[in-house]
Amino acid sequence: MSKVEKINKYIELFDIYKNTLTLTQRTIFELYYFNDLSLAEIASERDITRAAVSDSIKKVEKQLLSLESKIGFSEYQKKVNNGTV
Repeated sequence: MSKVEKINKYIELFDIYKNTLTLTQRTIFELYYFNDLSLAEIASERDITRAAVSDSIKKVEKQLLSLESKIGFSEYQKKVNNGTV
C-alpha cells in the first residue's frame, strides 16, 4: 500500500469512526492529516511533546483499523456502492 493509499484509508476510516475518538484524538488527527501540520507544529500548538503527538496519531490509526476489522462498515459501504450486496 502506497503512502497516499494509506493516508486515504485512514481519512476514510476517520470519517466513519471519528465519533468513537476523544476530542483530543480527533483534533490531533485532523491537524496531522487534514491540515498537514508536522508533529513538531502540533506539539507546539497543543503544548505537548512531539512524542505525545506521535503516540496519539499511532493510537488513533490502530483504533481505526481495529474498529474496521471488527465492524467492517467501510468494506460494507464499498460493496453497497458497487452493487454487490
